[in-house]
Amino acid sequence: MESLVQRYHGPVLNFAARFVGRGDMAEDLAQDVFAKIIRRLDTFDERADLTTWVFAITANTCRDALRKVKRRREVLEADGPDLHVITDRTADEDVRSAPAEVVEREVRALPIRRAVAELPEPHRTVVLLRFFQDMSLKEIAEVCECSVGTIGSRLHYAIKRLKKELVGELSESGGGNDDMCEGQGPAAGA
Repeated sequence: MESLVQRYHGPVLNFAARFVGRGDMAEDLAQDVFAKIIRRLDTFDERADLTTWVFAITANTCRDALRKVKRRREVLEADGPDLHVITDRTADEDVRSAPAEVVEREVRALPIRRAVAELPEPHRTVVLLRFFQDMSLKEIAEVCECSVGTIGSRLHYAIKRLKKELVGELSESGGGNDDMCEGQGPAAGA
């Protein structure tokens, strides 16, 4: 169990923070995810992919948390979602070696994080799993329990919406890099 937590804690925490848009909620959600994994470990089919199974539990836990927040009608921060990026040790080393570059990268990434946070939940899930967890469309389809075609369609819609929202903002900030959007249509990663 310890090696499972070491391997997946960072990715689960990052996914949760980006999914719910609140860093303060992410740690609690990550703990919930690992509690569910422990309770359900005996149901895991060893022929299945462990990463897919972990992220299916993570995505469902995050969705449930957002539903509860909406039901209680809690008001999120007035300035919008908390888009703090949870960093790993590599990012900490980057800050020590080249702080100006890290700050510049974070400033350029903020509009992207905001745009992703504003996507409808099914599209946000696909974008987070594809670009932040580097999952294939087939793996994402397993996590979301739908067809690869549906995932491709959601990804296509999300990229189209992100491009539309970010074109002006990224060109103004000098970060007009379109790498995220190139070659990621419905057939990519299948």
